[in-house]
Amino acid sequence: MILFVALSAILAPFIFLVLLRMPAKKGMLYSALIVIGLAYFVWGVGERVIAASILEGAHKTLTILFILFGAIVLLNTLRNTGAVDRINQGFRSISKDMRVQIVIVAFLFGALIEGAAGFGTPAAVTGPLMVALGFSPLAAASIALIADSSAVSYGAVGTPIQVGLSNIPGADLSFYKEIGVQVAFFDLFAGSFIPLILVVILTVFFGKKRNLRDIKQM
Repeated sequence: MILFVALSAILAPFIFLVLLRMPAKKGMLYSALIVIGLAYFVWGVGERVIAASILEGAHKTLTILFILFGAIVLLNTLRNTGAVDRINQGFRSISKDMRVQIVIVAFLFGALIEGAAGFGTPAAVTGPLMVALGFSPLAAASIALIADSSAVSYGAVGTPIQVGLSNIPGADLSFYKEIGVQVAFFDLFAGSFIPLILVVILTVFFGKKRNLRDIKQM
């Protein structure tokens, strides 16, 4: 029973958003109310602690919204000024091979955007770019999400590490640095295989011939 209560913050959004397909406004509101109720009645969390947690969450949410606002403005600016077409022309001039394009656009360019903005912005930017390059929408969405994996630890200028460790007592600059170095080793190991995984997925699931030789060539 206690295990399900502890997992309520994950299970509730999954039920409302994925299974019941509620809008995020309703689903996340219901999830928050459930978690707050369980925290108060089951875990015995005090009213002041709950209120302080809500205020802290609102403050961090504002920071994320500001970052997303800038990223969305940038994306709309690129679209309306025709810069997306010019960017795609630059990618095409490098190589017309889609296997090369997904490594450059989805993995490398996506990692750059992840470091600057994060919070799903790389997929929102690289996805439309790949569609404009000739990828199917399903392939573009799938590849963009998979490519944006090993770089997320340092997304939005290191927000996951900074925010994730901010509540640990005694966390200082040296502690952040130590964790950051350890995370870098994990990401470097995993990131070394991401381009190959992208090529495999593109060839096997979205390729016309679905020939394994195309993977071996890359």
